[in-house]
Amino acid sequence: MNTRFEETCRVTCEDNGKTVDADILDFKQNKSLSVSLNKSLKLIMAWNGRVYEGRMGGLSFVSSGPKGTTFAQGR
Repeated sequence: MNTRFEETCRVTCEDNGKTVDADILDFKQNKSLSVSLNKSLKLIMAWNGRVYEGRMGGLSFVSSGPKGTTFAQGR
């Protein structure tokens, strides 16, 4: 079985409640997530056991990560 993840995910700023779609630069499931916000800012987020979280510019961001699709590989 393989899992394929989407190339974008939702990132929410906890300080102002705004949510944006971010492009995924690097993803390691249950470890780290690097995203590009508005194609101009790079945000590195770490897994805290529940969500990915990161800080930039005095703001706190969270994300549940990309959605994955699991499929069976066969003939």
